[in-house]
Amino acid sequence: MSARRLALVLLAVSSPFAVAHCNVEDEEAGQLTQELTTWTRCAAEAAPTPGDICTVPGTRTVRYGARGKYTKKVVTGRIECSDGAFGVTVPTPYQNFCDYSGDTLPAPVPSTPTPTPTPTPTPTPTPTPTPTPTPTPTPTTTPPPVTPPATVTWTRCAAEAAPAPGDTCTFTGRREVRYGVPGAYTVKVATGAIKCEDGAFGVTVPTPYQNFCDYSSADLSGASSPPPATPPPATTPPATPPPSSPPPATGAPGPRVTTFTSSAPITATPGQVISGVRISNPNGPCIVITVANVTVRDSDIGPCGGGANIAVTSGANGVVLEYNSIHDGFRGVLVDNSTNVTTSKNKLTTFKGGCEGCGSAIEYDYATGGTIDGNQVRGQNYASDAVSFFEASNIRLTNNDINVGISEPSSAGFTMGDMRPGSGHDPGKNNYVAYNTVRQTGGSAAGVFGSSGNTVLEKNCFTAGIQAYNYSGIFVGVTVQKNVINMASPDFFVPNTAVITGWATNVDSTNCALVPQ
Repeated sequence: MSARRLALVLLAVSSPFAVAHCNVEDEEAGQLTQELTTWTRCAAEAAPTPGDICTVPGTRTVRYGARGKYTKKVVTGRIECSDGAFGVTVPTPYQNFCDYSGDTLPAPVPSTPTPTPTPTPTPTPTPTPTPTPTPTPTPTTTPPPVTPPATVTWTRCAAEAAPAPGDTCTFTGRREVRYGVPGAYTVKVATGAIKCEDGAFGVTVPTPYQNFCDYSSADLSGASSPPPATPPPATTPPATPPPSSPPPATGAPGPRVTTFTSSAPITATPGQVISGVRISNPNGPCIVITVANVTVRDSDIGPCGGGANIAVTSGANGVVLEYNSIHDGFRGVLVDNSTNVTTSKNKLTTFKGGCEGCGSAIEYDYATGGTIDGNQVRGQNYASDAVSFFEASNIRLTNNDINVGISEPSSAGFTMGDMRPGSGHDPGKNNYVAYNTVRQTGGSAAGVFGSSGNTVLEKNCFTAGIQAYNYSGIFVGVTVQKNVINMASPDFFVPNTAVITGWATNVDSTNCALVPQ
């Protein structure tokens, strides 16, 4: 989902993508890989013993983290699910979890051969904390006497299947309550109390781990909009929107031809024009672009395997993807560490994931410059954000029609400004999002989660609401104005409108015809 993919080696298109992993990686962007790794939840940070110990069959890769941000180690037998065991020196603001891979690894080779078999490792007698029952939160009748924070905070209030009353989240007023684990939350607005269980939150598929409930610091009692919060710092740079009337893309999305020439997978050469072809490749990407000034147009691309149907990576520049049908793959278009890439007037549908971090129709990661315009995005069971920017700047997202179903609870129809908190990276700046329609079922609301300046969302329609808050640790120069936003959506989350320019000009509705002009 560089920190998220630190090394990427592209081989010839006839060979699989090879991915070199460093110890710490953020996998939301996914890897360009054909290997499908499954993960089994085995422990949780700070859980009562033995729930904080991950025990694995044989030798496995164990990952530690949450929401796609993981540190990995090869483990034989067991490992404590803690920062120290995985060499994490900066504590995270959320609970971390441990999962082991489905692939059995060869056991480590001993430094000195021995003539006798090594006995199966058994748990060492290292002292462990005395098991304690799950803490029972004390119901409160008045809010804590603190100044409202500039951004929302969450208070742990209950746990699934805990002894009563620890299975009921109790709070004052009317608040958002989230149920799940980091990166996989269902959120509901409740008054006073709510049972911390699947049924109360409409969860129909039981999870293989224990879920928890937290309530929001923002009291929604009697308010039609979030309460006022601390004004933004004086150093917040003003947002200077780009021109608000981008030229509309012309013609309908999709190929302008009806016949195609079948082709094998293509690794593009500089300046190549790929037009009128039909490519499918179950064993890897259909088109790989690592060079400059390539155009792919009027083609049918899919089904494809690997990390993307079309992979634009490794410093590609000036690439144009236009008027194509891109369908049936792990991910549609991946633009990674490239500049000035245009994705325009394409039809994209059916990307269900299948590799870690996959599942998007269009994904720009660590990109600089580019346009995503006039595309039609459809399909169900998206396993990641349908359209996303990750640490990308100077991007225009305009005139797109997004209407999708999302199966992954923390994913959305559109996201931008996401990055690892505390990483010191740039969540993105000078990004312009306008004239888009974003409809979705499932998942979380579309949103902006960080900005280092001049991030503008205007004249869009978000029928499932939006999220706009400082997840990344940098949230300055954000303008959200003249949009239609479903503020009654249970996924709507804008805790501090004071740090957002133009908020009062938005329209609370699901009727896209009401977008201000």
